[in-house]
Amino acid sequence: MYQKQTKGGKTEWVEVNPATMNPERHAEGQALMAQGAANGDLAAYSKGLAMTKGYGWNENGLNMVGIRVPVDSQNAVHDDYMLAINKGKLEGVYFASTQPGQKSYAANAEKGTPSSAALGGVGEISTGHFNMVGVDKTAGEWKHAYLAGMADGTVPGARDVNADGNHSAAERSFENLKKMTEVFIHQGGNDVVNFKADPKTKTITADYVSGKVGGISQGCQVPNQSYYHNAQTGQNEVFATSGLNKMAGQHGSFNSMENLFKNNPKFGYSVINSSDFTTDQMNQLNDLRKNAKEEFMQAETQNYLRDNPKYKGYDVQFNR
Repeated sequence: MYQKQTKGGKTEWVEVNPATMNPERHAEGQALMAQGAANGDLAAYSKGLAMTKGYGWNENGLNMVGIRVPVDSQNAVHDDYMLAINKGKLEGVYFASTQPGQKSYAANAEKGTPSSAALGGVGEISTGHFNMVGVDKTAGEWKHAYLAGMADGTVPGARDVNADGNHSAAERSFENLKKMTEVFIHQGGNDVVNFKADPKTKTITADYVSGKVGGISQGCQVPNQSYYHNAQTGQNEVFATSGLNKMAGQHGSFNSMENLFKNNPKFGYSVINSSDFTTDQMNQLNDLRKNAKEEFMQAETQNYLRDNPKYKGYDVQFNR
């Protein structure tokens, strides 16, 4: 665990051992993890896991948990998870990316932002716990969104120094962690289904294309807009591609997250590696994503057939 400490007028991130800092809290966390694993309770398990790591936890409000499945930056899709746990209950499972989506980026003279090389490489926030605050950008350049930003100003992160698209173990090591700023949770990309009709064979080919993170994230945390799992209803919610409009505030799954941020402008965000969760839990989350993607594909297909009645009766071939 990394903790911000001030000594002799100098503030820095230091590594601490939560098991020796607070043995009672650590033991309580282990018990919660066991309970959560036994009962299939992701909220209880996540809280216990955070406690064993010495992370903060908001007992009476919102906690967001990012589950990172490490990949190379240039290959990043929305293959991580973000859990919304509100007042101890799991409210939503979002299919997101906690990693950047590119190997490098150029400076922007108009905005006055430096290149990734000037910063020491594309940044990836470290696993750990971060204090978050709501950031109202509904009238700004952030596509009319209500975001969440880092309350601490700077956070520890790894820099892809050699710009190979891979944050290596060495670059992620404690000794090489760098300061990162302006890291937000904001809307990510979206999946699409491309259709091609063949009148000769009376067949429609539906090609599923998962949205890549790409330039959407230079280190931010971004949920896929196309779908999420509403844990309160037990149902997936899918959002038609035609209904997404960033400038009009139509952000698909992220709209529900925006509402959480508005109602809980101060909350904790814990980024934890997927290896800290059980195989059964990760299988459960993977199944939720698989089912949500399937529901999205079927919904897009029905929308296409509705808008193109001349293809009624055609067979549909799905390329997933």
